[in-house]
Amino acid sequence: MRPVHLLLADEGIGDVELEALLGALAAAGLRVGLLALDRQSELPVPPRLQLAARSGALRGVQLHQSGSLVLKPRRGPAPLADLVREHFLGCAAVLVVGTGGAPAELIGELQPRGRVLRAVSLRRVAEDRWGLRPPRRPADDRGGVEVSGTELAARLRRPYLLADDADGGD
Repeated sequence: MRPVHLLLADEGIGDVELEALLGALAAAGLRVGLLALDRQSELPVPPRLQLAARSGALRGVQLHQSGSLVLKPRRGPAPLADLVREHFLGCAAVLVVGTGGAPAELIGELQPRGRVLRAVSLRRVAEDRWGLRPPRRPADDRGGVEVSGTELAARLRRPYLLADDADGGD
């Protein structure tokens, strides 16, 4: 199975930048996804999906004109590595955004087990320039690379995003 690259967005990245990045990667022919993490708030759940969850259904799905909403009841904390594999299989990358620094806090749960998930931190540097660095390094650490949107798309087609990651070690 090809690895899913997790791009952990720094909190300063705004919606306009996210939309541009997702659109550019999709236009480059890459399948990409967005995982929005927010453990502080509850989402409003449609009554029929609440009924399905209370009744023990495996999952409930509600279709809309613009897409679908899925509710999968769970017990305990979210198994994020499993969630990424289940919902983003076949994606070259999943852009992970969150509130309150959630991506940085949750990187331990998203760390690679085998070669299924590979995570890097993503920050906007300048117009069409993105900074990539390994997770768990201080923000002022220079260990990383700056790439254009085009180069980022090319790197997402490879098993390793960072040059110093090319040795294959996990």
